[in-house]
Amino acid sequence: MVGFWDGRRGRGLRDGSRRRFGSALLFASAFLVVGCASRGPIGPIVSPTGFVYELGTQPVTSRFSQTAALFLTKELVDRALERALLGVDSEPENPIHHMLAGLAYVRLAQYGEAHAMFAEAQRIYPAYELDIAPEREAAWIELFNAGVTSYREGDVEGTIEAWEQAAMMWDLRPDASLNLANLFEREGRWDDAIGAYQRAVAGLERRPVTRVLPQEELQAREDLKIRSEESLVQLFLFTERFAEAEQLLRRHLQGDPTSVQVRSDLAAALHGLERDAEAVAIYTRLLSEPGLEAGDLFNVGIALYGANDFMAAAEAFERLTRLQPDSRDAWFNYTNALFAAESWESLALVGDRLTELDPLGENAGLIAARAYL
Repeated sequence: MVGFWDGRRGRGLRDGSRRRFGSALLFASAFLVVGCASRGPIGPIVSPTGFVYELGTQPVTSRFSQTAALFLTKELVDRALERALLGVDSEPENPIHHMLAGLAYVRLAQYGEAHAMFAEAQRIYPAYELDIAPEREAAWIELFNAGVTSYREGDVEGTIEAWEQAAMMWDLRPDASLNLANLFEREGRWDDAIGAYQRAVAGLERRPVTRVLPQEELQAREDLKIRSEESLVQLFLFTERFAEAEQLLRRHLQGDPTSVQVRSDLAAALHGLERDAEAVAIYTRLLSEPGLEAGDLFNVGIALYGANDFMAAAEAFERLTRLQPDSRDAWFNYTNALFAAESWESLALVGDRLTELDPLGENAGLIAARAYL
């Protein structure tokens, strides 16, 4: 499982015990809310993390919900689902029927239907999120571990299906989405990889409603979000989705205006959008800064060469040869930039150095000869 997230917080829960325990708590909570409903609205409900929910339409017991709940406690899941769906048809704006149907669907491993029912229950009665969140997280653990098992068995499609369902059920934990992004990149499924990274980022921007995260975990989530967005930027650039790359890079630039990587990537995105004047301005500012590393100089030189600013590109590659005096590629790029700029005197000297490093290279000899000619 090299390169994948291990879902370590889910260890020890593969037997489904977490899910059954969460359900028991949910039933108690659901019917406690129903008891309050008979007395009318009791004011806004506040989560343990301070999130204030709109009142919405509170759940009310019905003959359908009572029997559905009873069947669920007796593990007669099919009959519970039947009664809950009858309740949905009879009272579509009573959220308790959607909630019970979602619980039944989870137990039947019909996760798409469960997700839809939970979403509808929460739409009608937003505070239901406090009961739904533990159910979603428990389902995530089951599905994530199922994906790990499928991956180890070489079942790639089964892995993808399990992790996609996991990400659908609970997006606050990014492991499934990041694993999918990794997997899709290996298979060259670039749009799918982008979508997986975007889901991971969206989940990392949210906070759980049932518990307060310690500061170190909040920082770890923020760091992971930035790394995920960096990967997303590279995919945007690779797939020529330059406008999306620019939008993300502008935001990163506000957080770190001195980052060479962010500015270089932004210039590349602007070049892709045919805004070459803006791109060259960024590259020129980068080139004026001391302390650029070899990789930065190489990228700046390539970008300036692509923008037809050959002398600036030559300057970048010249600085690169100082850092890597025996690099054949650095000297070759330096000579090519001088050749394109028709800077013959400089090229004659540089061409001689290239032929020393690459005495059997035909191109090196031709470049030097052309300069002398």
